[in-house]
Amino acid sequence: MSQALPVSVHKMNGTYQKCRHEDAEKGQFVFDEGYPEPPRELNNDYAAMVVWEEIRTIMEASKIYTQADAEKLARYCVLTAEFRATLAGFPVSKLNPLRSLEKDLYLCPTARAKLGVKQKEPENAFDKFK
Repeated sequence: MSQALPVSVHKMNGTYQKCRHEDAEKGQFVFDEGYPEPPRELNNDYAAMVVWEEIRTIMEASKIYTQADAEKLARYCVLTAEFRATLAGFPVSKLNPLRSLEKDLYLCPTARAKLGVKQKEPENAFDKFK
């Protein structure tokens, strides 16, 4: 059974239909703008904070994360930091949770494809003269 996509994802995909999604949009919470702040516990883990900042650099412009995603992002950061630290000895049992978090956070190509993310067009120097 598939989960219903949020209205914001439908808008990003270009599949938003007022007749189908308007009611769902009215009942949605409005979150604060900006990238979520890391949970307090994460501040004590330098390697996980490095991963947090890497993700912030890459994903902040997309504006798909809110403070509600902070805990899930933190779990991903901790697992990724552990993976990097113990590359050869990383437990296989932790790979599926890591892969699941990547999909949930749109960090893998197949998940981003579902969002309908387009590649940025290269800037044409002559466009400003049009």
